[in-house]
Amino acid sequence: MASNLFLVLGVIFTVIALAIAAPFEDNDECGVSDFPDDHAGERIINGTKVPQGKYPWLAYVRMGLYACTGTIVSRKYILTAGHCVCVIEDPPPPTPQPCEPLDPSIITVVVGSVNKREGQRFKIKRAIHHKKFRFPSPKDIGALHDIGLLELEEPLNFTKNIRRVCLSSKRQEGDPKKNVVITGWGDITGGETIPDVLREGTARVTNDKICQTNYGDYESDMICIASHNHTMSYRGDSGGPALVKENGRWTKIGICSYGKGRVTFKIPSIYARVSSFCDWIAENSNNEVKCDS
Repeated sequence: MASNLFLVLGVIFTVIALAIAAPFEDNDECGVSDFPDDHAGERIINGTKVPQGKYPWLAYVRMGLYACTGTIVSRKYILTAGHCVCVIEDPPPPTPQPCEPLDPSIITVVVGSVNKREGQRFKIKRAIHHKKFRFPSPKDIGALHDIGLLELEEPLNFTKNIRRVCLSSKRQEGDPKKNVVITGWGDITGGETIPDVLREGTARVTNDKICQTNYGDYESDMICIASHNHTMSYRGDSGGPALVKENGRWTKIGICSYGKGRVTFKIPSIYARVSSFCDWIAENSNNEVKCDS
């Protein structure tokens, strides 16, 4: 009788424990982080290391000799830049060229850790780019439609260190008082110093005219991200997010695309505007990924 009682109590406590843990361990809500509000580090170049679990949607994307940053947008999809899922020609072609998709077998995605050497590794089933994306020539500043999706071979199990980010459906206008968080595993010195640990910094969405002046080919599906306190993205940060926190949730508003190619804090970087690609994202993820806010 006593053994049966202990068995019943054991089952009850197990059910209670699972009920409590379920929202924490397998929470499908977007943009939820266990960290309180604070200020991001001053810069990605020479920047601040991100604590474990602060941005659980960040993904390190390795493509052979190259690397990018991506974000988890569902259990099966990683959102990144278009040029991160295409074959990179070296030297660059003399004229803009269509994307030659990467062989998915050479792409590895690492999630669940701010240290790219310690996370869970996943293989890729499909690498998807925008049909209008063209690799720029040396004379071109950057590329239009610079957006890509990676479909994982196996779905993710969400935990406190693996979650999805919210995607913005609203156009973000320039606001000199509103901080944007930028994150990535890119160069932190401007001299090919690639970190193992994810870094973060703060930036600002600035006026479109500033990017039009500096780049010329700036279009409405781009978002202009300006340096704030010497913060900027650089090599290896491609595909990484520009994040804002709204109503307690982190939302991705931009995808790191390109800059002037040298360390300069005076000229903004260009990000692909997430809200311009909501339909494309839904269509190419079989409607699994949708803009949330």
